[in-house]
Amino acid sequence: MQSIEEGYPVKMVIPSDGAGYELEASGLMAASKNKADAKRFLDWTLSNSAATLYTKYKEIVTIPGVEQSKAAKLAGLPADLSSVLFPVDFAKSAKERDAILETWQKAIGR
Repeated sequence: MQSIEEGYPVKMVIPSDGAGYELEASGLMAASKNKADAKRFLDWTLSNSAATLYTKYKEIVTIPGVEQSKAAKLAGLPADLSSVLFPVDFAKSAKERDAILETWQKAIGR
């Protein structure tokens, strides 16, 4: 199997009403024994240099101002990924979490 970088013709298909996505998060635990270094690491993960590094290992990085990854370009994704992502109000979703989960559990039977 060829990788995207080796020229395998991989294209992403994006629904016209937007692609779904999820967030990744990091946090500093209250019980951390080395909070200063942990905070320094977390601050670095938010830096432009870290974001640029992410594009070498992740196909899709949605951090504004970060150049698109080679894999995303080869897949035909737009430079501004936010233009094809489904608009999600994460604060509202968090407040309505229990109701959303109940609806989905009824819909899919789990």
